Formats: sequence, C-alpha cells, structure tokens
Amino acid sequence: MLACPRCGLPLASRDGLLACDNGHTYPTRPHLDLLPPGKRPPNEGPGDTAEMARRRAAWERRLDGETGVGERAALERYLDTIVPRLRPGALVLDLGCGTGDVLRRLGARYAQPLSMVGLDISPPMLDAAYRALRREPRAVVARASTRRRLPLRDGVVDVVLRRLAPALPDEVSRVLKPGGAYIMASFGPARWRELYDALPEAPRPKASREPALDTLLAQGFAAAEYHAWRGSELVTPLEALDRLLMGPAAFHVDQGRDLPRLQDLALEMSEDGVLRLTTDAEVTVGVKG
Repeated sequence: MLACPRCGLPLASRDGLLACDNGHTYPTRPHLDLLPPGKRPPNEGPGDTAEMARRRAAWERRLDGETGVGERAALERYLDTIVPRLRPGALVLDLGCGTGDVLRRLGARYAQPLSMVGLDISPPMLDAAYRALRREPRAVVARASTRRRLPLRDGVVDVVLRRLAPALPDEVSRVLKPGGAYIMASFGPARWRELYDALPEAPRPKASREPALDTLLAQGFAAAEYHAWRGSELVTPLEALDRLLMGPAAFHVDQGRDLPRLQDLALEMSEDGVLRLTTDAEVTVGVKG
C-alpha cells in the first residue's frame, strides 16, 4: 500500500524504519514520518501550530454534543456523501486529516472491514489524530505533504478525501483505482459573510468550486457532481473568534482588536449579543474513469 514519496518503490519495515529498495528510509517514531528531506516546495508551509490543533480538537469534542445545524450539519452531509461509496475492504485516504476527526466519525458509521490512511504535515495535528483514533484499529496516520508525491502505490485507493486541504490532482488520480471517488469538502463563498465584513483582515472562503467540475472531467474523471447547502447558526463572539484561531485565519486575526468588533456586530444583530451567521458548505465528487 505505502510507497516511497521520493522514488515510488514499495516500502517495507526494516530495523524499525520503513525503507524502499533504493535505500530511502523513514522513521516510524514518534510519528510515521513520510516527509522527504530537503527543500520544501515554495507553496508548502509547516502546517498547523500546536495552538491551532488544541483549539480544533476541543471544538470537535463539543461538536459531539450538538444537533445537526451549522458546521455539524455540513460535516454530517460530508459523511453522508462518503459512506455510500464504501465497500467492505475499501482503502480510504484522507488528505490533510488534521485531528483525525473525519476518520473517527467515518469509522463509527461504517462497521465493515475498512482501511483508513490519514496524511498531515503538522506534528501537533498528528498527535491529536493519534489520540482521536486510538480506539480505531483500522486507521493509520502519517506525516506527509499533500503538495508532493503521495506516499502510496499507484491505483490502490478506493476513496480520496480532501476537506479544507491542498492537493495535487495528478497525484490524486494516480493513487485512485478506476472507479474510485475523489470527495472534496469546503466552505462556500457565503460562509460567515457577516463576520468577514466586520473583520476585513481575515481571509474569506474562496469562490464556489462548482466551476471545478469541468476541470475534474478534463483530468480524466469519468463523472463529477456538486452539492451545496446554506443555512445559519448562532455563535457567540468569543466562540466565533476561537474558531477563526484554530485555522490559518489565526495568522490574520488579533483578539484584542477583533473581539470588540464581533461584540459590536452581535449587539447590532440581537439584544442577547449573539451572532447569526450564514453557513455555506460544498461537496464536490469526481469518479475516476
């Protein structure tokens, strides 16, 4: 299943390391680390920080107690798209797996034999994923870049997942089996637009992925589909700020500057000082020919 991200040859266990026949080796402790040494691609960063991982893991634990509204609803719809495409013995690859929350929830929904591989470049996120998946023997997570050659053999993956993470389309196509599915989830452009109007420094979600359908077809996918859902959710100013700080927006947000802005916006929206924010989620699916 696993392959050397430098040369593509199969990896095997040797003296506590993973190695290929060309002599490339990769440590397995404290993480399975399949990130090749050397210069990073110019668009590859170090990944999420320990503080981002802490905030995200705490928020995902709170999601377990929420009903199907807002981002919990978007997550459930994402899972609803994935599960029907699984078959007993399938291999699922999660690009940018973060805390492992999607794989944990997927495993809870699907009781049949299944193999799940999560890749992330951030060691703090991998620490969180190990904790989240400690009771899920069907899952393994590894440090790897989704902006380089993926550490898997050609044509071995049944379903590739990508949620708010970068990827190389040619690599996704390479590792997918014929008939395999590439399922991408993202925020739509209207997500939290009221908040982003009040915080112009924070990066907004990008434009809709719907035009990407033609791109998927041009890349050799035999079919493509697109789903979008909009709604609203009630969020306190402090929770909204916390959720911004658990992702890349943290590099653009200042709590001392922005919390008062959100508090003012909440008072404009309601007497109880709660933000009513637009939710906008998208899922795009490509099926390899």
